[in-house]
Amino acid sequence: MVPVTGRDRRQGEFDLGLRRPVPDGVWQLQLPWSKPPLNLNDRLNPIVKAKIVAEVRSTVGWLIRQAGIGPQPRVRVQLHYVPRDRRTRDSDNLWATAKPCIDALKDTGVVPDDHDGYVVRRMPRIHPPKPGGRGQLVFVIEALEA
Repeated sequence: MVPVTGRDRRQGEFDLGLRRPVPDGVWQLQLPWSKPPLNLNDRLNPIVKAKIVAEVRSTVGWLIRQAGIGPQPRVRVQLHYVPRDRRTRDSDNLWATAKPCIDALKDTGVVPDDHDGYVVRRMPRIHPPKPGGRGQLVFVIEALEA
């Protein structure tokens, strides 16, 4: 689990066709799951769902702190997913995982609140699978001017 930041320019084990080298003010956080832990189609028990949401918020918060992301006036965020296979998937379903990732920005003090004035949300993106690869999730955070 290697966070990729604008400072150290490392790309880790993933290549999603995102900007290279990673510019300053852009952080690409590789999440530890091989598939989205939450999906809008899930019919989970509320207690089970709450535990998963808490785990995602905590994990992403830890990655944000590890990457050294300080307070920002505004950010643009997007969740990227590389599945293991070519089955058809709906990118709307990734919002269930993206929401706790965005909440972690507020939890860690990157933004004062997670409403539209501070966080610009981009539609989650599903990339084509890589031959022999495992699934990957990457949360991209880009600092914006106030």
